[in-house]
Amino acid sequence: MRFMQSRSKKWIKLYILIMTALIFIGAALKYEINENEKIPLYQIVEAFQIDFNIDPVLNSVVLNKNNRNLIVYPSRGEIIYGGKIIHSSCGTDKNNNIYITAGALNKILPFLLRKRIEWHYENGNFIVGNRKIVRNVESKKGLKTRNEYRAMIKAVVIDPGHGGKDPGGIGYKGIKEKDIVLKVAGYVKKCLSKKRRDIKVLMTRDKDEFISLEKRAEIANKLEDAIYVSIHANVSYNKKTIGYESYYLTIDPQDEIAREVAEKENSVINYENVENKKYLMKIINHIVDLEYRRESIKLAENIQNGINKSVNSLSIDRGVKGAYFYVLKAVKMPSVLIEIGFVTNSFEASHLTSADYQKKLATGIANGINNFIETFEETNGFTTEK
Repeated sequence: MRFMQSRSKKWIKLYILIMTALIFIGAALKYEINENEKIPLYQIVEAFQIDFNIDPVLNSVVLNKNNRNLIVYPSRGEIIYGGKIIHSSCGTDKNNNIYITAGALNKILPFLLRKRIEWHYENGNFIVGNRKIVRNVESKKGLKTRNEYRAMIKAVVIDPGHGGKDPGGIGYKGIKEKDIVLKVAGYVKKCLSKKRRDIKVLMTRDKDEFISLEKRAEIANKLEDAIYVSIHANVSYNKKTIGYESYYLTIDPQDEIAREVAEKENSVINYENVENKKYLMKIINHIVDLEYRRESIKLAENIQNGINKSVNSLSIDRGVKGAYFYVLKAVKMPSVLIEIGFVTNSFEASHLTSADYQKKLATGIANGINNFIETFEETNGFTTEK
């Protein structure tokens, strides 16, 4: 009898072990994710109730959930979130629907949802926990690539730096940066408006008045499919320093000169009121957005080349550089800051106060902007070869 009881207990234990193993194996098989499976983005945003915003200029989609954002770049196959980049993580299918791979989705969902959840994708439908979410084909409206439309620039914001109580740099014989850049900006608007009657061209200020950095960004950010060009003049303790240069936004200045230029232009924060200072300090503490970097570099290169051809030997080409400018960080579009010359150099100051030279600079800047726009549109936002 004892032998039979002992044997029965062994069989019961073995049965329990086998059933437990089968349950775990079944669960593993049930929720195993095919990391390369392509899941349409419209189903993802529907299944997990994620807000999205499409940027047709950059061919990107910004996903938002629980005050967290990430950016999907289908043309690059990249997803940027939390300071990380997932390569080969997205793209477009034969119907131009944007997709995210299951492996990438498994990484970004905990970030967006702020928790881990059980999910799998089966026969074109999501199963989240025990809930099956049947796809709604109507929800895919809008989540396609820009192959269905052409990338276009519809507006250009010309921003003359400083103004009013903020004189900017004070140069040779007391000339003020704010006055020179206002005149050059006016000529740029006039020249560009003649070249591109299909594009809205506006200035952040058209008279000698102080405009906060927050207000300048607000003016620009109200526009769709726009680019931003901020015009400044430079100063240097070395009175022999001469030349023009174009800057794009980066967290780390490329050299000490770039750092000094950024500090000089950012000094406008001293003229801001307390509320705006708090706003700007929030900007300072954020990680630099990567989404407009490529377009901004190309815009800077085009403008630099345009000025070079226009002024020829009258000044020196100091190149394209990266630095951290508050105003460029605040605007959400391709943006550059141009230093048109040194007001502290007597030779260059005489040119900068000349209407003829101001018009040469303006022509070069306008030509550079126009060349950028033409290339941008011909290549559908730099996604194809010109």
